[in-house]
Amino acid sequence: MALQGGRIPVRFEDLFPYGCFASGEVTAVADFEASTPTRKVQQRDKETGLPMWAVSVLDADPAARAANKSMQFKIAAADMPVLPELPAELAAVGVPFVPLVLEGLTITPWLDGAKIALSYRATGIRPVPMPVKAPKGRDPITP
Repeated sequence: MALQGGRIPVRFEDLFPYGCFASGEVTAVADFEASTPTRKVQQRDKETGLPMWAVSVLDADPAARAANKSMQFKIAAADMPVLPELPAELAAVGVPFVPLVLEGLTITPWLDGAKIALSYRATGIRPVPMPVKAPKGRDPITP
């Protein structure tokens, strides 16, 4: 299988077996090279030409290392993706983070000095089907 642009497709369930949560709003990604102090330009995807958006997410896996708990996903989409509504069950117990499913996930490895780093992308966002089920062989997650 040939990889286009070095992007490796990955299933949401494999990357986030416990799910993930948006830890902020969806924002436009700035094109720092094209922007000026008085004119901000939004970054465009090099393959599709679509505007780039970003969302920070938290991995819900309790065993994830602290350094790997938070990551930013870039999304190429004509319109700004909209986060799902916070489910009433979670809002009632004070959970401030919105559970979501990222669609069309890819990972691109790159060198950051002597370390391998990963760049994360998605093609869209959708709500998590409720109720949330635990991965096979693991304890259920209760909000």
